[in-house]
Amino acid sequence: MSRSVRSSKPPAPRTAAADAADWQYRVLLLERRVLTLRRSRRVLLELLATQQARYEAEVDRLRRRVDELERQRQRLLAFIRKRRVLRGTAGAGAVPPR
Repeated sequence: MSRSVRSSKPPAPRTAAADAADWQYRVLLLERRVLTLRRSRRVLLELLATQQARYEAEVDRLRRRVDELERQRQRLLAFIRKRRVLRGTAGAGAVPPR
């Protein structure tokens, strides 16, 4: 088994200026990333607020509908009770009023 030896140059010694430029570049990338994350956060918060407003509006609409149906149910129960009372007072064999 023979191993091929890769001929590679040793890394060039870095200068202080190159290190500083590298760090400046990294800081720049991090600052851009922070800005992107802040924008994303703002967009997500706006979306959340919009969804919250939609949800609250939907809950209000459903509550109004439930109230409306409850009033309808109460009217129907009152109507049924009234019909039973009238039917009971009309006597046996009598046709209930319409």
